[in-house]
Amino acid sequence: MTRFVPFILPLLLCNSLFSKPSDFGMSEVRRALQERKLPQTEIGTEIRSGPAEAFEISRGKVTGSDERGLMYGLLEAAEQIRSQGRLQDVKSAPRTAMRGIRFFLHNAQLESDWYYSRDYWDAYFSMLARERFNRFNLVFAHQTGYLAPPYPFWVDVPEFPDIKARNLTPAQRERNLEMLRYISQSAVGHGIDFTLGVWEHNIQDYRKPPMQPMTEGLTPANIGPYSYAALKKVLQLCPGISSVQMRTNGESGIPNDRQVDFYRNFVFQAIHDAGRPVILDLRGWIVAGGMLKAAREVGVPVRLSTKYWAEDLGRPYQPAETYPNYSYLNFLEKPALTASIGSCGAWAQIAFCFGATPITFAAQPPPSIWAARKGSKSIRRWRRRALETRLASGTYLRKPKASAYSGNGSSSVIGSSTASGAA
Repeated sequence: MTRFVPFILPLLLCNSLFSKPSDFGMSEVRRALQERKLPQTEIGTEIRSGPAEAFEISRGKVTGSDERGLMYGLLEAAEQIRSQGRLQDVKSAPRTAMRGIRFFLHNAQLESDWYYSRDYWDAYFSMLARERFNRFNLVFAHQTGYLAPPYPFWVDVPEFPDIKARNLTPAQRERNLEMLRYISQSAVGHGIDFTLGVWEHNIQDYRKPPMQPMTEGLTPANIGPYSYAALKKVLQLCPGISSVQMRTNGESGIPNDRQVDFYRNFVFQAIHDAGRPVILDLRGWIVAGGMLKAAREVGVPVRLSTKYWAEDLGRPYQPAETYPNYSYLNFLEKPALTASIGSCGAWAQIAFCFGATPITFAAQPPPSIWAARKGSKSIRRWRRRALETRLASGTYLRKPKASAYSGNGSSSVIGSSTASGAA
């Protein structure tokens, strides 16, 4: 039996965390000055309203439109100091609003040496920030019984004393929670939004050979109330989590005829009751009819996501048709935003395909993101690689003349790393 057992590491949670992104940027400037053996001269900084995440370096002063923009300006200053030994006037703003990457966890023995290392995460998020990534999605419980669901590995819920992770001590559970809190807060300190992915709320009982559960005590009667209490507690204890990604189809471990009620009454409600704004990132892949409506009824902000190239490396644009449920061909064919789950593809799932019966959006659909699975664990530099630039521009879909949709598609992109280890 695989166990989610952490390494023994110090619990000095806040020692290496930055209170805000610009602190990280300034630390990089100081480090660059030290590497060049230059005087530790203070660089003037200012936050001035402007386009999101924009910055300007002018006359030795760094100005950002917001905290993240100021950090990017300071990181640019640090790069200039390293390469030239001086500052050069420059102005910049991102072309792509969301620039993210996704991690999947699958095996404790392969992952625990880096997963439980604070040094690893500090270095990793530093790299992502330097390369201007602003979103990180960490997915638990993906296609196996491993950490399905992950809640018992983080928190104890007194109202459900029989639900627990097998072979896990209270000390190990507490350390797991501390690590999740640290990872999410480290991301925030580097100007990166942290998205917690929970892709299974129970094992997939239809698999052959059958999945082996790592938890005990879950029943059809208590899984909903327990999930509500546990997820709400995790969100309250980990303020660095800004969004929660849910896969709500049959692969979630919830039977098809119970999915809408389960997610509306328990999971979405937990997100709503977290005590602070948390975005629901809804995976758009064979989603049950009424799921999007259920999220809106609960009152949680929704973002929809799906795959750009299905699950394969492809050209730097999304093909109109790949195979069923992985294209947007029907979106271009239909004058109104209506479709059924059997006939629409990936873009259709993002925009409107959420059931076996046709539905229509009377207004602009929720924000959405594309997930581009490269089949590689390498990080591409978003500022300097033509592939990502072309890919990002390809995520815009123009509205048909007769469409009820009043805007363009999303220009947000998230990369994906499915292997264990660093991306």
